[in-house]
Amino acid sequence: MDNTTGNMNSNIAQNFNVKEENELNLRYLVQVVMQRIHIVIIMFLLIFIGTILYTVNQSKVYKSETQILIENGVAAGGVFEQMTPFINNDMVINNEIQIITSRTIAERTINSLLVEYPLDSLYLFDRGLLLENQSFSTKLKKQLKKMFSKEEEKVLTLDQKRKNYINRLLNDLEVEPVRETQTINISIESYSPTEAAIILNELVTQYYANDLERVSNAAGKVRNFLEIQINDVEPKLAAIEEQLSDFLEKEGIVDLDENAKQLIQKSAEFEAQLFTARAELNIVNDQLEFLKSQFDEKQQQILDIRLQVANPLILRLREEIAVLEKYFIDADQSISDNQVKLAEMELKKKRLEEETLLLVQYGYLPGELDPMAVNQTILAQIVENESKKVSLETKVEEYSKLNRYYNGLIEEIPSASISYIHLERERQTHERIYLLMKERYEEARIQEASQISNVYVIDKAVPKYLPIKPKTNLNILLGFIFGLAAGIGIILLREFMDNSIRSKEDLEGLGLTVLGIIPSMSIDKAKKVLDKKYSSNDDFRNRLISHFKPRSPISESFRSLRTNLELSVVDKTISALVVTSAGAAEGKSTVISNLAIAYAQFGMKVLLVDGDMRKPTIHKMFSTPKKPGLANMITKRSKMDESIFKTEIDNLYVMPAGSLPPNPSELLGSKAMKELFTQLRKQFDKIFFDAPPLMAVTDAALLGSMTDGVLLVVRAGEAQKEVVVHLQQEMKNTKITIAGTVLNDVNPKNTSSGYYYYYQRYYFDKYYGENTK
Repeated sequence: MDNTTGNMNSNIAQNFNVKEENELNLRYLVQVVMQRIHIVIIMFLLIFIGTILYTVNQSKVYKSETQILIENGVAAGGVFEQMTPFINNDMVINNEIQIITSRTIAERTINSLLVEYPLDSLYLFDRGLLLENQSFSTKLKKQLKKMFSKEEEKVLTLDQKRKNYINRLLNDLEVEPVRETQTINISIESYSPTEAAIILNELVTQYYANDLERVSNAAGKVRNFLEIQINDVEPKLAAIEEQLSDFLEKEGIVDLDENAKQLIQKSAEFEAQLFTARAELNIVNDQLEFLKSQFDEKQQQILDIRLQVANPLILRLREEIAVLEKYFIDADQSISDNQVKLAEMELKKKRLEEETLLLVQYGYLPGELDPMAVNQTILAQIVENESKKVSLETKVEEYSKLNRYYNGLIEEIPSASISYIHLERERQTHERIYLLMKERYEEARIQEASQISNVYVIDKAVPKYLPIKPKTNLNILLGFIFGLAAGIGIILLREFMDNSIRSKEDLEGLGLTVLGIIPSMSIDKAKKVLDKKYSSNDDFRNRLISHFKPRSPISESFRSLRTNLELSVVDKTISALVVTSAGAAEGKSTVISNLAIAYAQFGMKVLLVDGDMRKPTIHKMFSTPKKPGLANMITKRSKMDESIFKTEIDNLYVMPAGSLPPNPSELLGSKAMKELFTQLRKQFDKIFFDAPPLMAVTDAALLGSMTDGVLLVVRAGEAQKEVVVHLQQEMKNTKITIAGTVLNDVNPKNTSSGYYYYYQRYYFDKYYGENTK
């Protein structure tokens, strides 16, 4: 039970400490920012004002939009209904997006605009290069480029400009599909709202025209081919009819039996069918060639691979179709018309089933080949024509066999009628061909005329006079946020990069004992604390807070240092101590003076020796003569009573540095110094040596080797950790005792420690607040 209660109390205490630490850290960060608020203000103003100037100086950009509907005609019916899982809406839409953003459409648009609008009339056509249309930043960039760039501006040809316009149009164009629909949003940006609408409408017009040309091109090729065939057959038919008429006038009417007439009719019919099949085969081959030309080299490779994969089934399909075609052709001679029609329907049904199976199982199975890599609409047309080609080749082969068969029968007719039979057969053949071509020609014309684009413009582009750039409100908001963030970030980064000692925890982390913490005490604050009768124009004397204001918090911190110093050792008494620092201007002379006063106030006879023979200051603080002093005593040029001066403070005596020697280190390390130190120790309870900084010279180390230890003064925010670590190692190597450290010039607002916060709130502010009296 006791263990459980103890664990609970431990957890509660731990959670409380973590919470308190987090609060202090946050408070500390706020204090750091508030102390350097001027940096935040400067960075904020620079970025915020710069953002406003940048925004105001930017040219306004307008955006025009249009929406089109793509009607998917590929999966409308027939064979391709079963292909919808593969030729899906996304594929079709993506194909159309590729076409819209193609260089072909952009080039057609630019060429059309160049016809209607002269150069420099649109921003797209370098209107923005005109001086009156340029923003300040653009003009400044051009001037700087002229000043620092040695390259001369090149004069571009019209073709070069045209290429630039095309690239510019493609860069400004944005095309994206609307999810779960067959619509596409197209938008374009320009410095003019009217120009944006003009360019976008022209681009959609060219895209529509291109799509219409694409869907009607194949039908047009068929019509042109049939027209050529009709023009070729028509004069031949007229010539044969004329030959037949001349033959009848010369030879008279030829009487043929019924069998011969049927042979002539059948031969002419099959000859016409053979011609028609060959013509249709030529049309299909032309269409395949045209469709394949729409693919680039990579897409052509993909197409060839797919056709090769499907080739075994195509061969099998060819054989089955050949059997059915032969049955259909042979059945025409022996069965009724209804049966022939049924056979024809069965043939078509069988062929469509086999083609569908082929396409679904082999042509569009997803695998290593990406279905999106090839235009699915064109690919479907190619596969459809490949199937037609198989059927037509079979027809040509079968009709060729029948044609040779009936030609052989005709040759067996008696020679008296053979010339007439040949002429009549040729006439009937060409007549049937002519009628078939005319019929197909009319069908092709109707098909070509009925071709429509699968593109429907839902909304035409209209000018929108609300600019999309610059986004003034957003830019100002971002400038406000980034301005504050930059200022605070610089402060926090500087704080993070700061490797100086700022708190008691920093010193303890280095393995040093902190005996005292001295609050920050500037000269102005010291004058404010001191009574008017004690305050003077002498900055050195104003630092003696322990004497002139013994009840102040700073004086209390020196008395706390005195107590901690006495309690830091148990088995011996510290009677002589060297006070020094790592570097200059860390406040060691102020600390040692006030510490000596604290000991004197405690009733001890104290001697304060200025051991800094390079830059002495103790005589200035206590208003004593500069010499004679320590240097004179070591060199035997003065007596002890001449070199020690009593101060206005009871029990406190001062020995100044004396005449400044050229070799202070030699004097401090001499035998005479040791003898002097022995004499002084007998006469005083406490002796304090003010020594030069350790990093500068070895004076402090020499004095430390004779005394009971060294007290190291560290100014918060100034002394670097690596320097203190280095000094600590040197003291260890020379076997000099570091009695402890004093953290000087601590601003409670600069630390996250709860102790400092408490000290600041309940003691420091009472003396240094606005209401200090």
